[in-house]
Amino acid sequence: MTRSSLKRAMLIAAFAIMSAAGWSFVSAGQKPAAAHIVLTSQEDRQRMMDLLKITMFPSGPGAYLASTYDEKTANPYPNLPDPLTFNNGS
Repeated sequence: MTRSSLKRAMLIAAFAIMSAAGWSFVSAGQKPAAAHIVLTSQEDRQRMMDLLKITMFPSGPGAYLASTYDEKTANPYPNLPDPLTFNNGS
C-alpha cells in the first residue's frame, strides 16, 4: 500500500469509528414514544384552549343565531349585471 492510500484507509476507519460512537450516544439519549391518549371532544377542546391560553370568548350573540340575521343587509349587491351580456347590451 502506498502512503496516501494508507492515510485514506485510516481516515475512513476513524470516521467509521466516530460515526458508530456518535450513533450510540444519540440512540441512547432518545426517550420512548409517548403512549396514545384517547380524549373526548370536550377534553380535547379544553386541552387546546389551555395550550393557546384562551380563557373565554367574548360575550354576545353568535353569527349563526336568528337574532343577528337581518335580511336588509344580507345582500349588499342587489343589482348585479347579467354575466352573459356585454356592456353594449349584445
